[in-house]
Amino acid sequence: MRKKVKIFPTNNGFKVGARESILEGAMREKIDHPYSCKTGLCGMCKLRLIDGKVDHLDHSPHSLSELEKEEGLILSCRAFPLTDVEVSIVNQDDFEISVQKEEASVISKSMINHDTWCLQLKMKNKTDWIFKSGQFVRLEFDGGISRSYSMANLPSDELLTFFIRKLPNGSVSDRIMSELKEGDTVRVEGPFGSAYLRAEHTGPIMLVAGGSGIAPIKSIIDSALTLGLKQKLYLYFGVREERDFYLKEYFVELATKHSNFQVKYVADKINSSSDIVVGRVINIIDAEWPILEGQWQAYLAGPPPLVRSLAELLEEKGLWADDIYTDPFYAQN
Repeated sequence: MRKKVKIFPTNNGFKVGARESILEGAMREKIDHPYSCKTGLCGMCKLRLIDGKVDHLDHSPHSLSELEKEEGLILSCRAFPLTDVEVSIVNQDDFEISVQKEEASVISKSMINHDTWCLQLKMKNKTDWIFKSGQFVRLEFDGGISRSYSMANLPSDELLTFFIRKLPNGSVSDRIMSELKEGDTVRVEGPFGSAYLRAEHTGPIMLVAGGSGIAPIKSIIDSALTLGLKQKLYLYFGVREERDFYLKEYFVELATKHSNFQVKYVADKINSSSDIVVGRVINIIDAEWPILEGQWQAYLAGPPPLVRSLAELLEEKGLWADDIYTDPFYAQN
């Protein structure tokens, strides 16, 4: 028997079938609802269960803690209604900007390192389309194939900028590199994501990017400095090999212009560069920051294992879980 789901405060309602999660039902009915991994790892689809019962499947402890579960929070991707249910949005701030679907034109496409492209799009109607620094969209290409990518630009910029890494056997990344050309149309759906800049925060901020996770982190840094935030901003940009870096000169110039911004490049192995720290970024942060005192915030983006480990480390060093904003990048083949 199908179960009713009602979401407050939007009052959106829909029904789910047997063994259908709340998220699957919302997606089928095209109801705005944040998500990323759909497997209980990222925590983006968090809701509060007001009434009813659900069968809640296993999930990552970082995406939903035991304390949060005791307080009635659930992950919509892992929650299968056993009765009619009522749920509420956990953070209304995440829904201030409505999800829209618009068309955009390809303006440029260029390689920025050995396996990463910079793709720039221009919205055909950007007058009412906005996002917050740190958010992402889904790009839909001809054939109905879609993938999620984070914006690297400022919300006020005319062009949307994306850093797209070629994945092994990646059908979409291969297509972007070989077939997508200037003037082509791409459908943009979004924005999504709760790991956006909280500009009202006045304490120090740690920003960690693993690989192409630098895209949303760059957008956050650019916004923070453009808005005139005065607190310290510490960027750690970690990659596997020296050749994986890009934007090095850009961040060096930012650090020269803004005394409150510092950047450190970290690679598992290098050839000869003297400005790169050798090692794993999580180990470097662990060694450099025995404790994090004060009103810190952190923004983490990159491979899920790195993001999860960093979030756990920063909590151990004194950050509250609510002050750690994560954007794990899941491979989408």
